[in-house]
Amino acid sequence: MNSLKQFFKWLFKRGSNNISGLISFMFVFTAILFFDYNLVRKNPLLLIPLFFTLLVLNQLIESLLGKILGDKNTEIGFGYFVLAIMIITGVSATLN
Repeated sequence: MNSLKQFFKWLFKRGSNNISGLISFMFVFTAILFFDYNLVRKNPLLLIPLFFTLLVLNQLIESLLGKILGDKNTEIGFGYFVLAIMIITGVSATLN
């Protein structure tokens, strides 16, 4: 039971505005591009495991990149972080 609590605490921890968080968002957005949404249109309940999988993928990539980057994982200002996310979303939307 304790490990389940630790897993959910890790999964829903508040993300920090650093380089690893930005790179993990880029990976998740590109993963969303490759998903077939016709499955969700036929069965909307598949959206729940999809959302959960994307959360786990995001946290896993962010944790791994945070350990790999170490001291070079610097904080990014909130405005720049949001601007980078908007640019990534815009580019991914135009590619789709």
